[in-house]
Amino acid sequence: MHAYFCVSLSELSRSLRVLLTAMCLFFPATRVVEAQEPPNPNAPVVKKVEPPNWWVGLTPDVLILLTGKNLRATHSQCNLPEVLVNRTQSSGNGDYLFVWLKLKPELKSGTAVCRITTADGQTSLSFPSQCASKFWVEIRDCRSTTCCT
Repeated sequence: MHAYFCVSLSELSRSLRVLLTAMCLFFPATRVVEAQEPPNPNAPVVKKVEPPNWWVGLTPDVLILLTGKNLRATHSQCNLPEVLVNRTQSSGNGDYLFVWLKLKPELKSGTAVCRITTADGQTSLSFPSQCASKFWVEIRDCRSTTCCT
């Protein structure tokens, strides 16, 4: 939406006309910005993810702890089909959310983006997965995992 400032020059004094003309040369149009709705104070916020990442092939089941505010999840889902959210459980005050993940054997190194939805909004978090080093491959036989070669 644009609004233009129009005033009849005959109605203004000479000095005001000069000032207005100079302003119109430098600022020919003024854009009216509509006020945005303030963010919902009850929307979920993730401040910390523990563990911050995981090793592909180490174990298929991972429990992560999210710390933040208003984390009473009604739905959770990750963007990678190899990372499934089995269940969630939040603390009574909503400051903590436990998320049980199932990592499929086809998972490769990368980052899953998981979305947490609550009654008051949604937020997302990144959960990187990395291929285990050769040391881990020798200790834990993960030859069936595609990234561990």
